[in-house]
Amino acid sequence: MDIGTLWIWAIIWILIKYLLDKKKIKSENEYKRKFSTYTELINYSMPLLDNPSLSYDEAKQMTTSFLMKYHNEILPFAPKDIVENVDEFLSNSIVQVPEENELTKWIYKIISSIRKDIGLEKIDNIRFYAIKDEELQKKYNG
Repeated sequence: MDIGTLWIWAIIWILIKYLLDKKKIKSENEYKRKFSTYTELINYSMPLLDNPSLSYDEAKQMTTSFLMKYHNEILPFAPKDIVENVDEFLSNSIVQVPEENELTKWIYKIISSIRKDIGLEKIDNIRFYAIKDEELQKKYNG
């Protein structure tokens, strides 16, 4: 082999290694993001699981954080099965679906467009939730 061929192989090797390293870093970052999102979601679910060690204020704050995490990160970016499982969990807890209006319909369309753009499955029944404050008060203020 002459020196020119060696240079070509060296450049090809460096390019392949660079692309593999870049893919590995992207995969690691995606894993860390998902781990953080899902861990926070589970942590914020405590008031929805009737945790007696929480005060009403703590329960309300954690439930609000749970709903924000669901609305801002899970609905637009998580796989369909995760969205459906969280949605089923929420529909059986101390939250409610607010009355639908033109703004919520537009938000649902935006979320559907985001999911389509990033290649995720369409979700037919996107819903937002709000806290049923009177039930939360009964549960945590006795």
